[in-house]
Amino acid sequence: MLSNHSTQQTEVKLLKDEKWKVIQQNTFTRWVNKQLKHSANSPQLENLVILFGLLCDFLGVQTSFRDQLGGDPKGLYEATDFADGIFLIKLAEVLSGKGLPRFNKKPIMRTQKLDNVSLVLNFFQNQENIKIVNIDSSHIVDHNLKLILGLVWTLILHYSLSHQHFTPADTTTSPTTITNGSDKKETPKQRLLAWIQGKIPGRRVANFTSTWNDGITLGALVDACTNGSLNEWINWESTNALENTQKAMQAAERLLGVEKLLTPEELSNPAVDEKSVMTYLAQFPKAQPLKQSQKSSSLSISGIDRHHIVSSVA
Repeated sequence: MLSNHSTQQTEVKLLKDEKWKVIQQNTFTRWVNKQLKHSANSPQLENLVILFGLLCDFLGVQTSFRDQLGGDPKGLYEATDFADGIFLIKLAEVLSGKGLPRFNKKPIMRTQKLDNVSLVLNFFQNQENIKIVNIDSSHIVDHNLKLILGLVWTLILHYSLSHQHFTPADTTTSPTTITNGSDKKETPKQRLLAWIQGKIPGRRVANFTSTWNDGITLGALVDACTNGSLNEWINWESTNALENTQKAMQAAERLLGVEKLLTPEELSNPAVDEKSVMTYLAQFPKAQPLKQSQKSSSLSISGIDRHHIVSSVA
């Protein structure tokens, strides 16, 4: 029989091994919050708080270990994020710009929660033409984190990637790829990769994982999107991965308004998954350099060379 100490060591190792799941959960939570941020009276997820119980279940963490990590913050384990349908309905309304039919605003019984979730899933499929597979209302009400993350990724694909508009001047490829004489539509992943490669043709953009770990490729992308405001990236060393990533992400946020859907620590982590990286990078094609007055205001600094400001961010 394993001792409590051995069990705890096993659970800690499990959490470490499944770091990518934690990163993905964090990223998707921030993406949801970004959508809801400018909507009046919309709730906000608290990262690793509201989804905490779901994460522990997904990783197989026992109750005793959950307690050691902080227990059930704010008593939210039994009333997590999308479980009653309210949060998901708010998200659907913000993403679609449409109002949903009447729903139970204070669901208590399981049947009421199932009705709410069924309503919004049907809305996504029938009104927004989003293909949702392998998930039904019971999965959400019962806190199935794996399938909930899958649902959020489907929404990210639809609203942040599939509907992304790329101007011809910003791509090195046409909207379709010709294969054996027939047209084959590119996937959102291929289109985003092609757009990025077109912005920084001097660097090989191989994937949405390891290519971004050292921060240099991100620095090059920020520089290309800001008309040369971060040209110091040329001198960055891959051994300074975290510092590079911090500088690049700070510059992206301040100069382009690209929000940190990943932290520098997460993006520079070899365990980061491509869905998280794509979610972050999907902000770039529609990002525009902020006006000089906006930059100065956001930095709260005047009379200092812009390049010096960016290069000193860590």
